[in-house]
Amino acid sequence: ALCTDVSRQVVWTDKPRLLLDWKALFVSGHAIATGRPGEVVTGLEGEFCSIRESTAQMGVKRMNSLIQYAQAWSVGNGVRLREVRYSGDYFGRVG
Repeated sequence: ALCTDVSRQVVWTDKPRLLLDWKALFVSGHAIATGRPGEVVTGLEGEFCSIRESTAQMGVKRMNSLIQYAQAWSVGNGVRLREVRYSGDYFGRVG
């Protein structure tokens, strides 16, 4: 929901970005903000490629930190975030 809100309201480097683009931007920015090294390598076709940590491999503490970082960036940049409440677990299943 957070990345969707940002993707609908913010233009980054002169163009609108997709939800997955914002996820990558937040993961990269969060890594740098928390002292993790960033790495850009030459890709397989000569392009620039950012190597970043996997959100699937993040623990609860690290993921909470990423969410807080993304929320703070969003609010600081004028994004109106909607309130999202989930019933059931993360996948929407009701207990």
